[in-house]
Amino acid sequence: MNLDAMNLDDMLLRSHPGDGVVARFPGVAVVAAPTSPPQDALLDQILELAETASASGPNPGRRLARRVVGVLASAEPEDAPAVCVLAQADAGLVLILQGAMDATVTGPQGTEHLSGGSVATWIDRILAPPIDALEIGPTGVQLAAPSPRSRLVAGVVTGAGLSVGPAAGAPGAAVASPAAAAAPASAAAPA
Repeated sequence: MNLDAMNLDDMLLRSHPGDGVVARFPGVAVVAAPTSPPQDALLDQILELAETASASGPNPGRRLARRVVGVLASAEPEDAPAVCVLAQADAGLVLILQGAMDATVTGPQGTEHLSGGSVATWIDRILAPPIDALEIGPTGVQLAAPSPRSRLVAGVVTGAGLSVGPAAGAPGAAVASPAAAAAPASAAAPA
């Protein structure tokens, strides 16, 4: 089963263990790996924008993308953390990748690897359905498997990356991420 409807709020999000930041608000997810106080400060601005945009309506993607890009564009390059912003759009998901942050998108057409480090500024795309799985994490980092009990519903946690896939119990939920596919089906249910 693919995520044809592409409603981020209906998807299972699992945080991978690590030292970065993973956040989820209605219609929005953020993964970041700040490495300095100025990057922490810029990430705080992005998290505030994400939380505010999530409260503005069911499809905050395009509005949030413009605001995040404005913050990134006004910052010195070394002050911008490696970050991914994922947000619900009218059709699909808005994806912004900045710096050493990657996303692997898997769907019926195959797998596409996107890297914020491969461009001069950032990647700004709408991921159109269908998508089977999406994994986000720092460039060059092998993400540790998330706990099979993990399920990020809302809030900000410490983590290195994020796997996005069908909600537990949905047909095709075993393909939510490579790590989730290896987990026993009974462990995928929320604790």
